[in-house]
Amino acid sequence: MAVWVAHGLIELAGPKLMGNAQGGIQIMQRGFADHDVTETKLRSPYLLGLLADHLGKSGPVEEGLATMTNAITLAEHTGERYTLSELHRIKGEILLKSSDFCSL
Repeated sequence: MAVWVAHGLIELAGPKLMGNAQGGIQIMQRGFADHDVTETKLRSPYLLGLLADHLGKSGPVEEGLATMTNAITLAEHTGERYTLSELHRIKGEILLKSSDFCSL
């Protein structure tokens, strides 16, 4: 049951992000801390992708890219490859906002 509560915290933080990005990201990170305690990897690539997306839009781009790299690696490792196309799409959006891309 604890894993589903953690998933809920992560996924329901989205509406909170609309008015308070940092508050929503903190809720997501608390959800991940709770999720880690359960020692399950169920849906982790997808959920990490959500966090990376929000970090890329409102937080430090580098942290968003690092989180996305973890999500892609985890998807390959766990076999949850159904998320890869969406993860790569989000990574591309984050890269477009990065200073590295802007300096090309």
